[in-house]
Amino acid sequence: MLKDITLGNVETVGDGAFGFCTELETTDLGDVSNIGNYAFAGCLNLESITVGENANYVVDEYGVLFTKDMSTLVAFPCKLPVTEYVIPEETTEIAPAALLCCENLEKITIHENVNWTDTTTDDVSWGLGQTITEVPDLMNPDTEKDFMDKTDVYK
Repeated sequence: MLKDITLGNVETVGDGAFGFCTELETTDLGDVSNIGNYAFAGCLNLESITVGENANYVVDEYGVLFTKDMSTLVAFPCKLPVTEYVIPEETTEIAPAALLCCENLEKITIHENVNWTDTTTDDVSWGLGQTITEVPDLMNPDTEKDFMDKTDVYK
């Protein structure tokens, strides 16, 4: 049963590397250079992710993993004890499955500068099951309608 990971000097964490390691609680990625999609998807007990000073990633004050320039939200640990979260203004992308299974998250604000994909919409719908307080202007009324049709979290 894998509960804790310390990687040290690993260059790449591949796509789905720890996906659905349901007992994983903490991970220290060291000075990682690249993290693939779905790396922590379905890690139901993940409480914290840390990275080294020289990593190409950063963890914000809440414990959410981003690329170093904050442009991409990479992972929101499932058991992070945060009930409300505002995605930073400089964030323009949410990685696939980054918001999957966020057990404690009840409300999230996603600004209109975030590029949405079908994967992101599905993750938010299935993973949160709660309220999205600010839906971005998706530049196409049909796309926004499609989003509302796909999810019951839009209020």
